[in-house]
Amino acid sequence: MFSANSQTIDSLFAQFELLQRKNADIKLCNSLISELYDRGNLSSRHIFSSDTPEDSIKMIVCCGTAAYLYEKSEFMKSNECAQLSLEISKKLNDNNYTFENYSIMSCNYQRIGDFEKAIENGSLALEVANITGEPKLKSSAFNNIGTIYLYSKQPEKGIEYLSESLELERTLGDDEKFATRLSNLSEAYLQIKNTDKALPLLLEALEIDRKANRTDKVGRRLSILGNIYNEMNNLKEAERAYTEAIEVFNESNNKVSIAITYYQLAMLKFRENNDQESLSYLGKCISVCDSFDLWYVKHKAISGKYKIAKKNSDYKSALENLEIFVEMQDSIFNQQLRQKIADFQVKYEAEKKDAQIKLQNEQLKRSKTVQNFLIALAVAVLIISILLLLFARGRKIYANKLELINKSKDKLFSIVSHDMKSPTIAQKMVVEDLIERYDNYTTEEIKQYFGYLRDVSEAQVNLMQNLTDWSRIQTGKNKYNPIVFNLAEVINDAVKLLSIAAERKNIELKTEMPEECYTFADKQMISTVVRNLINNAVKFSHRGSEVIIKIASSKKGWQVMVEDFGIGMTEKQIASIFSKKEAILSDGTLGEKGSGLGLTVSMEFIEKNDDKLLVESKVDKGTKISFELEKTV
Repeated sequence: MFSANSQTIDSLFAQFELLQRKNADIKLCNSLISELYDRGNLSSRHIFSSDTPEDSIKMIVCCGTAAYLYEKSEFMKSNECAQLSLEISKKLNDNNYTFENYSIMSCNYQRIGDFEKAIENGSLALEVANITGEPKLKSSAFNNIGTIYLYSKQPEKGIEYLSESLELERTLGDDEKFATRLSNLSEAYLQIKNTDKALPLLLEALEIDRKANRTDKVGRRLSILGNIYNEMNNLKEAERAYTEAIEVFNESNNKVSIAITYYQLAMLKFRENNDQESLSYLGKCISVCDSFDLWYVKHKAISGKYKIAKKNSDYKSALENLEIFVEMQDSIFNQQLRQKIADFQVKYEAEKKDAQIKLQNEQLKRSKTVQNFLIALAVAVLIISILLLLFARGRKIYANKLELINKSKDKLFSIVSHDMKSPTIAQKMVVEDLIERYDNYTTEEIKQYFGYLRDVSEAQVNLMQNLTDWSRIQTGKNKYNPIVFNLAEVINDAVKLLSIAAERKNIELKTEMPEECYTFADKQMISTVVRNLINNAVKFSHRGSEVIIKIASSKKGWQVMVEDFGIGMTEKQIASIFSKKEAILSDGTLGEKGSGLGLTVSMEFIEKNDDKLLVESKVDKGTKISFELEKTV
């Protein structure tokens, strides 16, 4: 994709930068603009002359280059170019280029996972679009913000913006964009399992793309259609949609989509208990994956073969596929870990650069102030002293911020490398032992080994969730977003999620609460707190005991309490929880491992919701943890 044309643009822009974007060579700029227009990075072909203002040339060149660098996935460089162009477009009151620059920066932040800044720049683009009154710009801005919410797992908010974009697009006559808006909104409704609204939107998009003969988009629409019918349990129509999608993808030679759709068909047949056809589709999926080195899809297909073998008590085949699955999982996990570290590094560098820019701006302002006041020699010494003091204080503040970011990064890497390594090694040892001594084990013993592997995997998933929450707290990305919701629903969801873990230890999860107990708080944070508290209660409870989850009226509103009758905690351990200096590391009653981050995250989240965790515990008697929330009608 990025071959000769891309090298030409890189070379021309390098020359443009060498001229420090001043007195730029008109011929060079026209060549660069022509290349950017041919790639679709600029909407119109500009021709500069000696009469063209320098600012206009720089604004257009930097905007087009920012769009080009975004396509190359060089998101930080793209942001730098967009920022340069934005400063000029705002100075020239050029709303079209101001809109383009905000939109590009929004997309860049979305791709590096900084959804807060992505929404911020997308909203600024929408403000500019509203000023211009241009329906095309407004539709694009609404769609951009909606898709950001979609990717950040906030489909309800995404639906609001995508609906606005769709209504605007109906009046504009661009059927390709209209079909895309329909499909985006359909996927948003599918995320919240509202198939009644998702289905007609997707069918309309499919009909438009069929008429326009947009082959690859037809295949994409059919694949989503299959997902909708699957969610509706209409497996016959889902199979028909997936099968047609494969035919379309074969026409366009879209191997990735072919492999994914074969996997979807295999899982559909698995639901129908048609194991023979399911294995056939999994074989086709793996064949396509091998030809294109699609490790992630192949990993899921191997998991499917393992499930079928286990279901049919074919333990030899199950073990063979499990061995392949674990080996691939180790490779994929390492790739994902490296990617997460790379993403975190990009965010860290971005924040570091922002801090450096602020520091440089402060230095520049103070330098100008010093020059102005040097005229009055009598007061120069006093002014310089004050400025130096302020400069040192500002530099220390920014240095402390940079140091905090560094410490957060190092702590996160340390936790990941330590707490993820142990269960991964344990998994490997169990699988190796099974392979070497398979014939010596009974079926029941093999089942116990599989159960152990399942427990370790669940612990890894729980750790990753808490790591994500903890890292967002440390970097200030976890914003307080209160809404009115029913606490009872949050409790019931958490109990359902953790019921399997409780059943394995024969622990009864008892709930005592009204059917409706509405509160005004951050629902996502409270859900995380409840899940962590119940998970800890199960982990530290003895077999055959019980865990009580209770909601009762209190002076503040509602008191939520989780009580177990397990191993309890010492006064020193309780004090360590509130010191925030270290996590509490302790094995569960069956040797379950944990990072101790759950309580730390829960305490931070409850404080953001204007309360504190109340911990009561006695060794060998059990633990009771509670918090209070506002009551809302």
